[in-house]
Amino acid sequence: MKRLLVVLVLIFSFFTSNISLANDLYKELDFTKSNKAAEKILYNYVLKDFEWTEKEAKDLARITPDAVSAIWLDLNGDSIPEIIGAVWSSACFGTAVGFHLYVLQKLDGKYEDISMVGFHSYPEFNVKILKHRTRGYYDIQVYESEIAPKRNVATFRNGLYYQLDYLKK
Repeated sequence: MKRLLVVLVLIFSFFTSNISLANDLYKELDFTKSNKAAEKILYNYVLKDFEWTEKEAKDLARITPDAVSAIWLDLNGDSIPEIIGAVWSSACFGTAVGFHLYVLQKLDGKYEDISMVGFHSYPEFNVKILKHRTRGYYDIQVYESEIAPKRNVATFRNGLYYQLDYLKK
């Protein structure tokens, strides 16, 4: 009976902690205060990742240095800040423009993307870092404007950030 009670408490805690994620704000990111050094690293990462020249990036996906916003933030408490950035492009969205949320982590002296998060075309969005952590990394919430009020949370598992189902407003 005691074991059953412990299991029920753990299950209840899991579900209630996931429901409350949207209100558990640690830090709201302001991409209007983007860091130029972080932007440059992210832009160069994207070019290398797609194996594109600057001209190809611009012509094929509308990616230019102006399409990149990035900031530094330590997401896992190791005192080495990750780069969190948004790259606006048509690379994954055909003729429409959307953005991919990159989380670059420095591993063995080079940056690697640890995010699998992309979003559709909306004129505004905001990114919040939540107090809740998954496997030592802060969860990330993206709110996709009033036009399509979706709050999507990305959690860290299996070495990458993955987005969960949308949370209600």
